[in-house]
Amino acid sequence: MKKTVAVAAGCAAAILLLSGITGCSKKSASDNQYKGTITFSIWDNNLNEFIEKYKLVEKFHEKYPEADLEIEKMKDDSEYWNSMKIRASARQLPDVMFNKPFTLTRFKDYLLDLSETEADKNNLLADSYKIDGKVLGIPLTTTYEYVYYWKDMFAAAGVKVPATWGEFEDVTKKLQAFYGKADPDFMALACGLKDEWPDYPYMEFGPALEGGNGHNWNTMALQDAPFAEGTDIYKCYHKVYDLFTSGVLGKDPLGLGYDQASGLFAAKKAAIMATGDWGLQS
Repeated sequence: MKKTVAVAAGCAAAILLLSGITGCSKKSASDNQYKGTITFSIWDNNLNEFIEKYKLVEKFHEKYPEADLEIEKMKDDSEYWNSMKIRASARQLPDVMFNKPFTLTRFKDYLLDLSETEADKNNLLADSYKIDGKVLGIPLTTTYEYVYYWKDMFAAAGVKVPATWGEFEDVTKKLQAFYGKADPDFMALACGLKDEWPDYPYMEFGPALEGGNGHNWNTMALQDAPFAEGTDIYKCYHKVYDLFTSGVLGKDPLGLGYDQASGLFAAKKAAIMATGDWGLQS
């Protein structure tokens, strides 16, 4: 069976991209011994721009003149994961693919063990994401999640940076009450829930943070009732529901998309916003 090399991504506050290649050998060989075409599937626009800017395909061909590197660019991660699922069933995965830490288990039967390779030895994070004792992906990049806030708005409202979920709820309510008196459109917490994805810091990472388990989504697959009362996801979702329905998202939380919400946050029409480091580009 053809084996694929994986690039893996993401845990709680950090997202890791790990990469994999099909049919790679640990034995040394001269560059001219490598022939054929390697397919590399991606969806990330920044990586695609990096590949094009630094002419990595051309440089690959210079080093391996008898081999070619074909980049398969998907329009977004939804298309990517749907494609990988279908191709895995047909045993036609690309030679190199991206994964998130929790998707490594999904494709583990198709991925090469990269343990003891030079890439593994030179990477500080790879061993932390072993599956069944095997390194199935090499971390490529990290993306961090932040809670952005306006310090001057906090100071004017007389609130401090929260350190617990309870304090976070309390601070958002005080901010909403303080600024909402003069501005009925004010949002203590900007999110953009007209789009389906901006609540991921709460809904995706929240359950893992609730129980301190970065592999929460894999753990859930082994539970008979993962959504039952008392589970991490149950407790987290009820906390998020209470927060989102408390009025701190403003008067129309479902009427604004991410771009609108981030624009209002930048204009200080909101005091807090949780998103990735890429949000700074907005």
